[in-house]
Amino acid sequence: MNPEVCLENGKVYRLAPAWKRITAAALNFGLAYALLQALLYCFPGNNDFHLVLLPMLAYMLLQTILMSLKGQSFGKWLFRIRVLDKNGSNPGFLGTVLAREAAFVLLLIFFRWPAGLAYLICLAMLLIPKFERRTLQDRFMGSVVVSL
Repeated sequence: MNPEVCLENGKVYRLAPAWKRITAAALNFGLAYALLQALLYCFPGNNDFHLVLLPMLAYMLLQTILMSLKGQSFGKWLFRIRVLDKNGSNPGFLGTVLAREAAFVLLLIFFRWPAGLAYLICLAMLLIPKFERRTLQDRFMGSVVVSL
């Protein structure tokens, strides 16, 4: 049974299971990594950095658009989960992309946390019931990830 959360709009939502969030994130990273490896394989030893950079930027732009419009990355869409703000609506570009993702990266840089440690903390927060399946990014923005 998935825990539920009641947001300010009065609606009750089922929180996304930890395994779906983890798998969606792994899929997103895996797709980016696979694209990068395919590009490096297609252009070995090539000094044309833009041949690799442009497709990676296009992939990141696609993910940004998906997160902005629907509160879902490709992985979240595939696993039927999405990000909602405390009012139960899509946080949009400012809420999902800038605040959740960019702010998290800036936090890592500012406090000089190793990225691996931050992701382990987020993983623990997903798995420990007292954190209500909310990671650092969720807590910064007051957002939740719910099942559709």
